[in-house]
Amino acid sequence: MIDKKISLSDKVSELDEKGMLLYTWMIPHADDFGLVQGSPKTIKAMVVPMLPWTLEDVGFQLESMTEVGLIQMVKIKDKTYFKITDFEKNQTLKQDRQPQ
Repeated sequence: MIDKKISLSDKVSELDEKGMLLYTWMIPHADDFGLVQGSPKTIKAMVVPMLPWTLEDVGFQLESMTEVGLIQMVKIKDKTYFKITDFEKNQTLKQDRQPQ
């Protein structure tokens, strides 16, 4: 569940409305460590497949999120991911299970 305090985030408020929507919708798609597969094409297909956004739109929003410190690009075993930097603050995980 996404914590309601995300609407009070200074970093999120620096994004335009598309960026805010993409960022909040990326959170439920992240794994238990806050990682989302790292390409605009994958993000578009996974997070906003029904919206008429271009890959350029998604790429611009991801760059904006990186600039304000909401996400960072990381490489793990030759794969690129976006790490949601404040994932634990905005997403609550069940305490009775191990992260996957």
